[in-house]
Amino acid sequence: MITTPVERAQSGDREAFASLYDEHADTVYRYLYLRVGQKDTAEELTAQTFLNALRNIHQFTWQHRDFSAWLMTIARGLVTDQRKDSRFRLQVTADDILDTSPSLSPSEPCSGHRAVLLQAIAQLGASQQGCLTLCFLAGLSVGETVRVMGKTEGAVKTLQRRALRMLRRTLTRVSDRPPRVATDGAAREVSPCAAPPATTPADGTDLSRVLHDVGAHCTEATQPTAHAHRRMRAKAGVCQAVI
Repeated sequence: MITTPVERAQSGDREAFASLYDEHADTVYRYLYLRVGQKDTAEELTAQTFLNALRNIHQFTWQHRDFSAWLMTIARGLVTDQRKDSRFRLQVTADDILDTSPSLSPSEPCSGHRAVLLQAIAQLGASQQGCLTLCFLAGLSVGETVRVMGKTEGAVKTLQRRALRMLRRTLTRVSDRPPRVATDGAAREVSPCAAPPATTPADGTDLSRVLHDVGAHCTEATQPTAHAHRRMRAKAGVCQAVI
């Protein structure tokens, strides 16, 4: 008996695939936006992720993975293909995250922490950036990150610990100077409203907790608009019958 949306989508139920899009599109888009830093590109890659999923959904099995991790694996592969000739780095800037949400007050103490953290994460190595982006900024569980990265749970936890340790060292270096973020290949000063307070996350703060705070804000600040969803759904063929 077919009971899950994935199974119904595999049988050709287009409404079931549309429900899968509705459930997972925001997470996929947020991850891609954090990786590429451009809304138009994130939209294109999100649509391509679901189009690839639509075309290959019959190949999906539940063994050792869940559907969200499968989608994120597709998205991660698209980013790798797009950026295979350049070093991975966190492309979204601190100002992008801080300025997108109207609910964030410039005087909010945590805003400076977010700016410093995003700058520091951008200076980590590729694997460490990827791990922190998936676990904290994109909001995936350890299990989902394991499946997306193709590593064991122990390896991901070790990578996360090392990434947090390196992040703290990086924060110690950047906390003594105004944060700078990359934009179009050049560095610029973060706007005064995003300047870090006197106490930075490097001063004994639990980085995991602060990163979860940044991730929660990213969830709010990087939501696709209704118009963006309509464009992505159309490009992905979400409203068409599953082939």
